[in-house]
Amino acid sequence: MRSMVALAFFLVMMSFLALDAAAVPKFVTYSGRLTDGSFEDKSALITLRVAIYDCECPAQAVCTYPCAQGVSPVYEGLFQNVPVVDGYFTLQLGMCDSVGICTADPAMATFPEDLPPLAWLSVTLDEGQEVLPRQSLGSVPYAVKADNADRLGSLKPLTAMKVALGFGDQEGTPGYLSDEAFAAYIRKECPLGWERQDDSTVRANGFMCVKPNPGGRPDYMVKVGDFWIDRYESSIFPNSNCGGVQILGGASGIPEEIAGSQADQGSFPRNGHWLIPLYACSVPGETPSQTITWFQAQQACGLAGKRLCTNAEWQMAVAGTPDPGAWPDTDYSDGCSGDAAGWQCNTCSGAVRVTGGAPDGDERCESHFGAMDMIGNVLEWVDLWGQAGEDVVGFSAGSSSFPWPSGYGDDGLRNFNGTSQLGSGTWAPGGVAAALRGGHYGYHEAAGAFSIWMLHSPSYRSGGYGARCCKR
Repeated sequence: MRSMVALAFFLVMMSFLALDAAAVPKFVTYSGRLTDGSFEDKSALITLRVAIYDCECPAQAVCTYPCAQGVSPVYEGLFQNVPVVDGYFTLQLGMCDSVGICTADPAMATFPEDLPPLAWLSVTLDEGQEVLPRQSLGSVPYAVKADNADRLGSLKPLTAMKVALGFGDQEGTPGYLSDEAFAAYIRKECPLGWERQDDSTVRANGFMCVKPNPGGRPDYMVKVGDFWIDRYESSIFPNSNCGGVQILGGASGIPEEIAGSQADQGSFPRNGHWLIPLYACSVPGETPSQTITWFQAQQACGLAGKRLCTNAEWQMAVAGTPDPGAWPDTDYSDGCSGDAAGWQCNTCSGAVRVTGGAPDGDERCESHFGAMDMIGNVLEWVDLWGQAGEDVVGFSAGSSSFPWPSGYGDDGLRNFNGTSQLGSGTWAPGGVAAALRGGHYGYHEAAGAFSIWMLHSPSYRSGGYGARCCKR
C-alpha cells in the first residue's frame, strides 16, 4: 500500500457560482506528480480517489476549517488504472463517478455546478490514507507550487494565488508583493510590483501605477497601449528602492569619482560598464538626472527592471502634451521672455526644473497618458541609433536643418547624413548617433512632440541631456 504522494502542481477551475449554467465546464483537468520515490523513474497504473470538500482537513486533524464528523465531499471521483509516466499523471475530473464508472464522452461528463466559495481538494492513492494537507483551490486557472500548498489555508483567493506562485504576503520579507499590486498585474493594468492608483488627471484611462518601495521613494509609471512609461523623467539613485542621495541632480552629471574621466574608469563609467549599480527612478519633485550618456541611461533603466523607450513608444506616449509652439520673439532677441509664463512645458526658462513641476491646470505639461514633461525640461535618450549629420545652420537655440511641415509646431530636426558629434565642436565622420527626443529648457519653439535630435554619439554627455524608461 502506498500512502505517500506529493502533488508537484495542479490546474483547477473554480468559482462556477459566478458563471452562467451554460458556461460551467463539464470536466476539469487535474495534473500532478507522485514524488514518494516509487514512480519517479518508471511507469505504472494506479488508482486515485479525488474529492472536493468545503472544509480543510478531516475532523480528527488540526486546521483552520476542520470538517464535521462524517461530512461528505461535494465531489468525488474514483479513477482506476491511471497511467503514470515518470511520476506524472493527468485526470479529467467529472469523467468518473464515486464508484469508478467512467465515460469517454466529454458530453456525458458531469462536474458539480455549485461549489462552495472555500474549497479544498483531497487525493488518496490506492485506497490508502488521504494525502495531507488538502490543497486550497483558487478562483481562476493557475499552476500552483506544491511547496506552497500547505500555506494557502484560509487565505482569500487572490492572496492564495499570489502565495502559491511564490510571492511573499508579509511586508518586509523577501519576495513580498501586495495584493493590490498582484491584482493590478493580473488585470494587466500595471507592471508586476506596481499598484494601481486612480487619478482623474490621466485622461487616457484614469489611473497610474505606483511601486511603494518601502524605505525609499515610490516609483510612478503610466500605461500606454500595451506598455508602461515612466511618469517622470529619470532621477538616478544608488538604491533599487529609489533611496539614498540622488547622484545626478545637476548639470555637472555623474561625479568624476563615480564616472571617471575616461569611458573605462569609475564605478559607473560613461560607457555603461558599471562596477556598482545605479537605478533610474521615476519620482516627483526631484531634479531629473542629466549630463549622462546613452549607455549610462540604458544601464540605469535596465538595473531598475526597465529599459530605454523605443522611439515609437516615446512618440505614442507624448500624445496630447501641450506644445509651446512659436514664441513672439522669433529672433530670440529678448531671451524668450515674451509670454513664457503662459506656457507650461519648460522650453524657454534656460534652467531645468524638478520633475512634475508644471503647474496644475488644463495646460500643464502632461500627455494624454499621464507622462509629465515629455516636451522640454531635459532631452530624453531613446532606443534608436542611426546616421546623423553636422547641423548645417549652427547651434543657436531653435535652429533646425529641416523643420516639420505645417501642423507640427515648428519642432526641430537635425540632419541625417553620416556624421556624429562626440563633444563640443568635435565631429566624427562616419560616426553613429543616438536619438534625443522632446527638446530641453532652452530649445524654444523647436522643442515639441515631434522634436528629434540625431546628431550626438551615444557617448556624448552634456547638461540638459537625460532619459526616461519604459517597461513591458
